[in-house]
Amino acid sequence: MERREEKQIAEMKERGRHRYHDADAEKELEFLQLQQKLIFNFDEEIYDKILKGKDKLCILDVGCNAGVQIMSHFGEDKRVNRIVGIERDQGAVDLAKEKYPQAIFCCFDIETSSFGAKFKKFLDDNSIEKFDMINISMVLLHLENPTKLLKTLKSHLKPDGVMFIRDIDDGMNLAYPDKDGMFERLTEICTYCDMLGFRKSGRQIYYNLKKAGFENVHLEKIGLSTTSMTQKEKTAFFDVYFGYVPTALEQTIERHPDLTQANSDYEWAKSIINKAKKEFLKDEFMFTLGYMIYSAH
Repeated sequence: MERREEKQIAEMKERGRHRYHDADAEKELEFLQLQQKLIFNFDEEIYDKILKGKDKLCILDVGCNAGVQIMSHFGEDKRVNRIVGIERDQGAVDLAKEKYPQAIFCCFDIETSSFGAKFKKFLDDNSIEKFDMINISMVLLHLENPTKLLKTLKSHLKPDGVMFIRDIDDGMNLAYPDKDGMFERLTEICTYCDMLGFRKSGRQIYYNLKKAGFENVHLEKIGLSTTSMTQKEKTAFFDVYFGYVPTALEQTIERHPDLTQANSDYEWAKSIINKAKKEFLKDEFMFTLGYMIYSAH
């Protein structure tokens, strides 16, 4: 690899602006539904813990996409009076509005300088004062300045309200056995793919929350493991994480067609993905993904 390309890859691994993509809304919805089924229980016990004893809840979901996650958890929850979702992709917002008319969904780009003022007007127009919970799931890894967003959102949280954040840190991943290094290489590929965000985001969130002014910050949970999964769940897990790598590389190549490393990795990933899946589904294979959940207030 040329030195110029090495530098480009190194820069692509760091936190930066626009580390996401605008996927086809229907395809993205299918992917998110699969992901949501897989991690529902991972989130659920923490939601129950931080919302225990509360009712008449007003919840904000930041980066709601088509509303799948937040509505799966709280769409029929009698404790919840109001659900608001904001998302940067208009196609996803339109899908959410169509499927979940009982909630409020609106399109915002949370990284623009005007977001704070526009969001405040949106809340005033809908007679919303503050939220009991603000949900931010797999969003901060896509942002250039998470602390700025957290400061803005903190002003819209009730005094006893809670911030729920789920993010990822691939530095926490474990795969064994991996004698051919397939899973190590697939994980490394994820670190520079545009659409997959900053893959060491999870370790920074405690710092981000403290800098944003939150006094009580807790790392509630870390690591989603195959050790307690059924074969069906393991299959879904592979498809959501490793199975998505060729698609992520395709998106990266579209943006960076001259990036020889991405083209080489793409051909390799396509050639081994079925072999990797067979290894992943073996009873003795163990994989843990560095999902991390924080609560803050």
